[in-house]
Amino acid sequence: MEILNKIKNRVKAIYANLKMKIHDNNIKIKNFIKNNDVEILMFIGVSFISIATFSINIIAGLYIVGIAFILLSLFLLKHPLEVKK
Repeated sequence: MEILNKIKNRVKAIYANLKMKIHDNNIKIKNFIKNNDVEILMFIGVSFISIATFSINIIAGLYIVGIAFILLSLFLLKHPLEVKK
């Protein structure tokens, strides 16, 4: 009976630890989305425009993807990524 209680307590501890890790990850994801909402929406918009253009014509789609990469590079030059240490 004592071994069963030890196993039960260990499982509860593992469950609590896992639950805490999931909660921490959810907070990190929410903060990431909150801090980068404009960039995420811009990426989604460019993706839909590229998909729609590819469905019309492949060459036009390649031009749209090229323009999107140029705009992305200009944006990253103006607002470089911050390295957190």
